Amino acid sequence: MHLRPLGHLSTPPEALAYHVTASAATWTGGIGASRAAPYHRGVRAAAWIIASCWVALAQAGVGGPGPPFPNFGPPLILRLEGVLERSREGARTHGFDVASLGFLGGEDDRRWLGVTEARTIGGDQSVDGKDVLAAVAPFTPNLLITGPRELTDGLRSFPPGTRVVLEGLVDRGARTYYLRRSERAPDA
Repeated sequence: MHLRPLGHLSTPPEALAYHVTASAATWTGGIGASRAAPYHRGVRAAAWIIASCWVALAQAGVGGPGPPFPNFGPPLILRLEGVLERSREGARTHGFDVASLGFLGGEDDRRWLGVTEARTIGGDQSVDGKDVLAAVAPFTPNLLITGPRELTDGLRSFPPGTRVVLEGLVDRGARTYYLRRSERAPDA
């Protein structure tokens, strides 16, 4: 590969009629030849390729609904089933994952849910329940429970070892879980 010094950019094309390398002589310009055209053609082609790939990846949903818009799309209704416990270790024995539940608007009361089933409800969800749990996993508590007082107080009053079904609206940006359903699970 032959590299030319930067001074060649200010040299008139007539002075560069032939460019000689160690292997061959090549035509690089001359009277009436445009030296910029091949460069612009290559840049234009590369820009089209990059834009096409970007559009194709966006249409395919690669990357998921990550930042900067964590709540872009339809409302995210999450249904969790599992066993409530007072410690992470106790909840770990009951399910495939553990979620810590904190309560907004009160004392620092925390419950741990050994999750046996996690799914999103709705037709056009691009994430499933496990994705939501993974997104809030780095935070403590993972989900901040809020909603009607009878639902949140009912959830707080369940004794350890109770199988529950929780359903509500999730705001992944704020980690809030607005309950619309909180009840004991039917025994299987």
